[in-house]
Amino acid sequence: MSLEILFVAIAVAIAAAPLGCFVVWRRMAYFGDALSHSALLGVGVGIIFGIAEPLAIILVALLFVICFSSFRNQYREGDTSFSTDTILGILAHASLALGIMLISFAGLEAIDIHDYLFGALEAITPFIMGVMVLVAGLVIGIFIYLWNGLLLMTHSKELAHAEGINVAAHEFVLMATTATMIAVAVQIVGILPITALLIIPAASAQIIAHSPERMLVYTAGFSVLSMVAGLMLSITYNMASGPPIVAVATSLFTLTLIAKKVSSTK
Repeated sequence: MSLEILFVAIAVAIAAAPLGCFVVWRRMAYFGDALSHSALLGVGVGIIFGIAEPLAIILVALLFVICFSSFRNQYREGDTSFSTDTILGILAHASLALGIMLISFAGLEAIDIHDYLFGALEAITPFIMGVMVLVAGLVIGIFIYLWNGLLLMTHSKELAHAEGINVAAHEFVLMATTATMIAVAVQIVGILPITALLIIPAASAQIIAHSPERMLVYTAGFSVLSMVAGLMLSITYNMASGPPIVAVATSLFTLTLIAKKVSSTK
């Protein structure tokens, strides 16, 4: 594993930490899963129209967020009301189906599809690394700027409104940022395991953290450790990069849970 890949992986892991916290706090796990499905459609769009894959995945993910927000607002009330899960389910499976169809039309080999689903370090080009670092830096900057507003909105929408925070705008920024981060992280982790990189480190941190800021720091630590150790396992045993990252994150979650239970019994 080159130092460049290691640097990019750590940057992605750190940027994923605040997103993971809000995904856990706001119970957005299914939203993350649905977004990851749209990445396959982004791959298909990129291949068919000759667009760089990271950019195509980001564009499709952002379109997914716009469609979701539009459907949710339009059909929130009335005779034709749909739950959030229903809207996400429709968009997720439609994206997955269309993505597979486009990839089939493009004649992509099964082994290449496997790389997209589970991650492959050898597919990461210098251009992709540049996009990852740029997006990671952008995500970190957004959360530094909006942290207090997003935190207040998560705690209480009514209180956020009273403080003059535009809740709808903050919610859209949070979803768009999640979409963009997932879009670039799939290059390392893969489409199927990507949501686990957001959820599991944050869940581990939630066990031992006593404040949002501490949870953010712990999440970043668990995320970086999962990413680095998982990539090392991937290279050592010549396997896809995504599953080992998730396996390490799950092991850390289990150990943290056991340590918490042991300490609470003393």
